[in-house]
Amino acid sequence: MVECQQAVISHYHQEDLGARVLAALGEVRGSLEDLTAEDLAPLDGLHVRGRRATAELAALAEVQFGERVLDIGAGLGGAARHLGAAYACRVVGLDLTPSYVALAADLTARVGLAEMARFLVGSATALPLGGGVFDLVWLEHVQMNIADKVRLVQEIARVLRPGGRLALYEVCSAGAAQPRFPVPWADTAATSFLLSTEGLRGLLVDNGLGVTRWRDVTEGACRWFRNRRGAGAAPPSPLGPHLLMGAGAGAKIANLGRSLEEGRVCLVQVVAERG
Repeated sequence: MVECQQAVISHYHQEDLGARVLAALGEVRGSLEDLTAEDLAPLDGLHVRGRRATAELAALAEVQFGERVLDIGAGLGGAARHLGAAYACRVVGLDLTPSYVALAADLTARVGLAEMARFLVGSATALPLGGGVFDLVWLEHVQMNIADKVRLVQEIARVLRPGGRLALYEVCSAGAAQPRFPVPWADTAATSFLLSTEGLRGLLVDNGLGVTRWRDVTEGACRWFRNRRGAGAAPPSPLGPHLLMGAGAGAKIANLGRSLEEGRVCLVQVVAERG
């Protein structure tokens, strides 16, 4: 398990990521002064459809003002900042990759949201947090890298208060064929652990999380990828998820789009409640 987690960290780690992100921000804005959460929105697209999908999931989960939220796999903190800014939620962002956690904290402080969100290094299968603490647990494109999904869901259920919700936006398998590698979350099948939609629903229910909302958003994602391709060969903005994916970013994004179009994978948004 430790070896697998280290492989995941290695996949996401990029040398000098903080310096490169700040340089890109400076190039786009001309200055690093008076940054807002909206300025960072292009970085929040490591999941398909970026900030728009995050806002949709928040609406589906009926996020309430001031809720206590755990964002598992928080990345650079985009969802945590959105929930803090839009709903005044108090968010703990947890990620396995130390460089992501450090940069998430720095960016969040730069946009004046440090009091709304704090970030920790930790494993989703051994959450360093007390039980019954959170109103909402949040995941976007995270469980694909986690082999022990039973332990993941058990930990989510443990930290939720009774009546608390899980909101997730995840990639699932849609047939026997693997996705076309590399994809944003894995270069090979060695660190890709996809569940079917049936398997995901059963996993939640079997561990005390009753599904209250289920939305298949695959077709919308396919349209989004088609629109990206239709935009032509315009040079990408200096600021974007390619900074997090390294030199092979274009191929990873294209392969995910093809895998969705070919029915190898699908995308779902789900809300489940702890009984």
